[in-house]
Amino acid sequence: MFGMFKKQPAPSGPIPFDFDILIDKPVSEVYPLVDWADPRNAKRQLGHVVGGQSPAFVLHLSFMPENRFALDVTEEKKDEAYAYRCDIQPRVGHLESSHERYTFESIGDTHCLLRLVVEATFIEGMTMAEFEEELMMVSVACNNSLAKLKIHAEHGLAVAQNAEHITFT
Repeated sequence: MFGMFKKQPAPSGPIPFDFDILIDKPVSEVYPLVDWADPRNAKRQLGHVVGGQSPAFVLHLSFMPENRFALDVTEEKKDEAYAYRCDIQPRVGHLESSHERYTFESIGDTHCLLRLVVEATFIEGMTMAEFEEELMMVSVACNNSLAKLKIHAEHGLAVAQNAEHITFT
């Protein structure tokens, strides 16, 4: 009977997150924004440092200079799919690693549906309250990321810079 008040451990293993967004640009203009090797990559254009070459990149975000994002590309199908595993050091919150997969679907000649599926792996031993907070933070981060990609694709770099500044100040 007293076991029902015991703190429940958080689930283990990768937790999937799935998001879609319609972008008013063709796939050929959106795909380069997520391709780490492309000079048109959104993070590169926003002034963040992306080093390395496919399949291994390192990202340093200007607003998180103490963190290193190791990015290992796991799938590259031009204008169809792009995926990578991300390991952040030092760790951010309880996130151990993530695998992010973008897929692109043409909607006519001028639009595309961008789908992001993230599998997040969290450290062991979290409480359910910590786990639920992490779920919320990953969901918000994914939504923000897709919204900024849409802004960047549809309205250009200057508007994307403004959106990023608002997000991180």
